[in-house]
Amino acid sequence: MRNSLKKITDKVKQLYDRHNEILDYLFQHYWKDSRLLETEEKKSDILLDVSLIQVTPAKKKLSEEFKLDYQDWYSSCCALLERNYNKERTSEFKSGYEKNIKTIISANYITQYTEYKFIDSFRQQASILNALPMYLEHRLSDIELTVASILMDDELLEGEYLLKKGFIRAAGALAGVVLERHLKMRCDKNESKLKYPKNATISQLSDILKGNNLLDIPEWRKIQYLGDIRNKCDHDKKVEPKKEEVTELISKVEEMIHCY
Repeated sequence: MRNSLKKITDKVKQLYDRHNEILDYLFQHYWKDSRLLETEEKKSDILLDVSLIQVTPAKKKLSEEFKLDYQDWYSSCCALLERNYNKERTSEFKSGYEKNIKTIISANYITQYTEYKFIDSFRQQASILNALPMYLEHRLSDIELTVASILMDDELLEGEYLLKKGFIRAAGALAGVVLERHLKMRCDKNESKLKYPKNATISQLSDILKGNNLLDIPEWRKIQYLGDIRNKCDHDKKVEPKKEEVTELISKVEEMIHCY
């Protein structure tokens, strides 16, 4: 899935770069967007100037090359968005074409006013396109979290089964693995991915999360306690873990992964 996301991201970048090239062609052969040079305070004056252009507009012939370039760009974007975006954003992208751009590029001539209308709609379309990778990243993260949650649930059920059969250490060790994986996932899914050692322990992972204000003190203490139970199951052969302790470990870990 990550490979597919990278391919889509690369395609979006290619199309966004093409959008910039089409704008450059427009500025070279027609009018530059002088609005970009104005301060916020002068925007009302710009609108007045544009309205005056409509009275006695200067016209320039719209080239077939420009029309074809935009149509190719638009068709490629539509194909990409229809396969990967939600209906609302795809419809918003298409409405920019239907409401403004379609009429403008079907004409033989363009004025500065209609060029500005094209630029504004075109940039809005490019903005929608450029947001696609982030949308897919969130969707993919949601899917990964769902899959991970299902897998961890299955492992905890296996732990409960081992516990019922009297394999207390094995049940506690398995629940500890689930807790460790859950903490690593929380580090990975943070907005800025948190680094941790390859063989990080439950204690180390909870310290990292607490240090980045992702765990409060009560939750941190709870995880430390659960980590101690896991260690008793995994490492401390002199002290036998109690069935009640492992039952609590499994229960708390299940509660934790469902609340995240």
